[in-house]
Amino acid sequence: MITQSMLSASSAGSQSINRLLQPKNFIRFVLLGLGLSIVAFVAFEGLNLFYIPIESLKATISLVTMFYLVSVLKTSRLKVGKVSLILFLTTSQLFLLFSISSLDVIIGSNLIAIWLARTFYIHRNTVDALADIAFIALGFVAAMWAFTESQSLLLSFWSFFLVQAFLVFLPQATAAFKVKQGAKNGISMKVPEREPLTAAGVEFSNSRTQFENAYNKAQKYLKEAQHFYKIIPGELS
Repeated sequence: MITQSMLSASSAGSQSINRLLQPKNFIRFVLLGLGLSIVAFVAFEGLNLFYIPIESLKATISLVTMFYLVSVLKTSRLKVGKVSLILFLTTSQLFLLFSISSLDVIIGSNLIAIWLARTFYIHRNTVDALADIAFIALGFVAAMWAFTESQSLLLSFWSFFLVQAFLVFLPQATAAFKVKQGAKNGISMKVPEREPLTAAGVEFSNSRTQFENAYNKAQKYLKEAQHFYKIIPGELS
């Protein structure tokens, strides 16, 4: 059922207008990432009072991921499958947390969850969905680098979400790339000129000269007809 819901959402997404991936929302994503990073720091420190650090970190990652997905999904115009997707992701994360799962599995599953949600509810084409993988991978690398250099969980989460904020520029980038590729392949973006219309053997075009010629011919035929039938212009109705 979750698969059918997501496929329905993907089909409807190709016809909807994306309100989220716009450059004006960059600051919004930056602030969202900062807020989630602070939540991650506070949650980790709080869970450390009751659990060992590795378990606290796994729970923090899953919690922050769900907050991020909810904030993204609620801005999407699509309504189909949202609840089903959230329930599916929540159930799977709880299963992984309470089972014997390594930190690598938790991180990988959460990254996949982010990609799936954004693919079905944000992106409108396959190119953007595939490019999204690069954003997630780059964000992960940035997070690992920040943690290695600073040993700060807050900076690690902040680095990941900061990279994700640049996702708002993806639609414009892919559109510009398509135009560039079209120009490179010699595909003209100009609208072809309309063929001239023809009616009763007389060709009409935008040429002023041809129009004047046709008008003069019509006047000549009208005068000949009036002379032949001896009809004066005042009698015409």
